[in-house]
Amino acid sequence: MIAMWGANSFEMMQKLLGPFSGRSLRGSQNIGMAKQLKPIEGHIAQINAPRFAEDRNMWVMMVKENGKWQAVTSRHEEKIKSYHQLLESKRIAQSINTNIQATSLSASRVRLAEYAYKVLERHTPEEDALLKAAEYFAQKQPILQSPLLSECVEKFLLKQKKRNLSKATCKDYKYILEEAVADYNGLRIQEITPSMWTAFIEKKKHPVTQRSRYIYVKAFTSSFSTPIPFW
Repeated sequence: MIAMWGANSFEMMQKLLGPFSGRSLRGSQNIGMAKQLKPIEGHIAQINAPRFAEDRNMWVMMVKENGKWQAVTSRHEEKIKSYHQLLESKRIAQSINTNIQATSLSASRVRLAEYAYKVLERHTPEEDALLKAAEYFAQKQPILQSPLLSECVEKFLLKQKKRNLSKATCKDYKYILEEAVADYNGLRIQEITPSMWTAFIEKKKHPVTQRSRYIYVKAFTSSFSTPIPFW
């Protein structure tokens, strides 16, 4: 029976199986291969939101690229929806003659970056303003995270009371440090530089008074791991 088929066996199989033969043979070649999303690199005129095609058991997104509709498919909902956001951003950019590159940022972070640029544009037209702002913020982060001077003084005075210091010593601490809070109201402890502490100490002109203020201020700053290397 097999010998009777001869060279026409493949054609006869196709006739028997009909339109399913080619699909089955092509599908068998792709079993186990990871399918990548179809690259869309031309001009995008329109994009339809991804929809789940139950008959194909996969997500489908239609994109009109260079005047022709292209079908982008995936079995992963999150993957195709992220791709949809990227292509939509690319379509908008093309509509205003702006180039856009693929990014690892989420859509929410891209929106935040755009908002940050708008804020900076009120103060400077520089293209790299956002980068400079980010670098400056990174440098100032330790300072911005440090507590307020007033908070530090409050904690320090409470700690000195628990040490059973003399009333005179506690009174001196309170007098000097509350004066510092008044002078540097609203500043964080890391924002107060050594030169600022020096100016505070030297407000009083008598050398003995200056020496006393230095001792109290040094004890205070050292308790917050910021000893003052001056004077």
